[in-house]
Amino acid sequence: MVRRPGRQPAFSVEADGRVLWTSPEVTGRSATVPAEVDVTGARYVRLKVTDTDGSKSGDHGDWAAARFRCG
Repeated sequence: MVRRPGRQPAFSVEADGRVLWTSPEVTGRSATVPAEVDVTGARYVRLKVTDTDGSKSGDHGDWAAARFRCG
C-alpha cells in the first residue's frame, strides 16, 4: 500500500471529555474497525474522526452504522 500524507484519519469515542477509545490509523482500504465502548453514566458522548498528521487534507471518515444500546 502506498501511504499518502494527510489521508489516514483515526476514530475515537469521548465521554464527558475523556477519550475512552481510539482506533489505529485507517485508510480507504482498511478493514472495518469494530468498537464496543462502555459509556455507562456518561452525560455527553462524542464520536470523532480526526486527522493523524495535522494536515486536514483529504481526510474522510464515516461512523456508518454506529448505534447505542441501552439496558
